[in-house]
Amino acid sequence: MNPENEVKTCPVCDGTQIGTPFTSLPSFLECRNCGLLFQVRHKDDSSLNRVYEDEEEDASARRIQAEEEERVRYYHDLFERIAEGHPQPGRVLEIGCGTGGLLQRFQKAGWQCEGIEPSPRLRRIAEESFGGSVPIHSERIESIEMDLTSIPYDLIVGIDVIEHLADPVLLPKKCFEWLKAEGTLFLQTPNAGSIRRYLQRESWEQLAPDEHLFIHTAQSLKRLLESTGFREVEVIPFSGSTTDSPARSVAMKSIGTLLRWMGMNNGLWASARKGKE
Repeated sequence: MNPENEVKTCPVCDGTQIGTPFTSLPSFLECRNCGLLFQVRHKDDSSLNRVYEDEEEDASARRIQAEEEERVRYYHDLFERIAEGHPQPGRVLEIGCGTGGLLQRFQKAGWQCEGIEPSPRLRRIAEESFGGSVPIHSERIESIEMDLTSIPYDLIVGIDVIEHLADPVLLPKKCFEWLKAEGTLFLQTPNAGSIRRYLQRESWEQLAPDEHLFIHTAQSLKRLLESTGFREVEVIPFSGSTTDSPARSVAMKSIGTLLRWMGMNNGLWASARKGKE
């Protein structure tokens, strides 16, 4: 059955103009209203992202582990960007914390840290690096609430996480519940409006059927966060890679400025604040 015939509305904006943009990848649909790319998969599909919980099959975890030394500058820059609006340390939760590289920056700056990481390989590295001083949970976001130790949080961070979840509303909804009044959510995710998507078509690396279920545009992500109750939502396209060399980073800045103006950078940064209670 054609997925396009099964889906009548966009799961984010309720738009009814749904198309199939990739001939060889019919499971990916596109909302012509907000630009969201999404797959038709059931929320209880046990096969979704199972590789992240299988140490032998988790190629993504092995890649992240191999690149860890090259990610030092990336973690530093990411921390500076996120912490810019939080001069005073508080409680931070990172969803999908990997080996703990970003949380280490927060801990050094005086933050009370907590993490969630489903990959056994990455979680073990994170636990060892902190020596037990930071709780790193293995449960999925759907079932972890009872184990979290520091609710409510001043800041919740999710780097390249939201695109993997079968329920597009789950992460922002849970984060809204777990944040303090005036707390902040910071997300990073691929950009469905990326120039690479149009140049590479079906070869675009973000079109991973067993991993990426929702690939947002700036418009769809902003709409999702606002509909969850967040205020002061800002979504900014950005370019760059976790392993870019300093020279490449400088070169990408000028190109990135043009792409940002066009909304066609590789990724999206989103920040959103919970209002006063």
